[in-house]
Amino acid sequence: MRRLFAIGLGVWACLTGVAGERVLLIGDSITEQGICVQGSGTYHQLTNVAAEVGADVTFVGLGFSGSHVGDWEAWEKKSRTEDVWQYAHVPGRRNLKDEFAKGADVIVFFLGQNDITRPLMTDEPASMDAWVERCRRLIVRLKERTKARDVVLGTITACGTDPESARNRGRRALNDRLRALAAREGWRVADYGAVIDRLQRRTQRGWLFNLVGDYVHPSFKTIGHTAIAAELCRALGERRMAAALEARLAREIEANDFREKPCLSANLTADPDRRADKDEFDWTVDWRWTDARATPPERRRTPQVEVTLPEGFRIVSSTGFHAT
Repeated sequence: MRRLFAIGLGVWACLTGVAGERVLLIGDSITEQGICVQGSGTYHQLTNVAAEVGADVTFVGLGFSGSHVGDWEAWEKKSRTEDVWQYAHVPGRRNLKDEFAKGADVIVFFLGQNDITRPLMTDEPASMDAWVERCRRLIVRLKERTKARDVVLGTITACGTDPESARNRGRRALNDRLRALAAREGWRVADYGAVIDRLQRRTQRGWLFNLVGDYVHPSFKTIGHTAIAAELCRALGERRMAAALEARLAREIEANDFREKPCLSANLTADPDRRADKDEFDWTVDWRWTDARATPPERRRTPQVEVTLPEGFRIVSSTGFHAT
């Protein structure tokens, strides 16, 4: 039996289309979510889609919440002689020593979120270069240990909602280095970072939610997990699985699009320095379509409006709402 080995501190792997492959999924809390969130996590989506399209693949999920490159360096060394088990709350938790011993065909390496958010490096080029070199050495050791034939390197997903934050600027610099590393070593790239960035930009144009609301996990409902799984299958050349996941992602996007479910919420605050006559205040609430060109007139419905007033206030009169 040929085996596919997937490593990632952030998500999981897919297959290359060769029958009888074994997929080992290693990562941090995003990977762990994919195992713990029954049905909608990436691990379960990959397993289910593989069954749907008849792919002969076994997925093995290994996620450790909060883990970073230093953790995996230590666990790779320790697991050569000792047991290293997943945390107790992970369903069907596994032992790294046993799973590494079973070998692999392809390593999918996706990490860096926790290295950035702690942070465990600086934004100096030398610090980033040193981190990438540690990744390279770790991948080489795992490749040799498991006799993997190929490597797929994943880019790091968004750190919060502001694309110009210091963390996201550093993340982009690291992703550039990861792409360059893959080019030098002849490895493939699964560009998770670019995929989530595109979804995040759409979120900021008017979706009802924040895709990376906790600044780490791109896991609103199933959209983030589905997008990452689809990108991984694309990078590995598994067209049937990628197509099925991309179709699922399109349905999820449509179901959660602002233009499909218009709404408006306003929280009004009284300003004591701007009092009107008789202790009355005037507020104006304006709203407009985020992308009118993409919204047919028949779908530009008036949104449901919810207004929260300051304590002790009431609405005396209103003139309605006007949309543009």
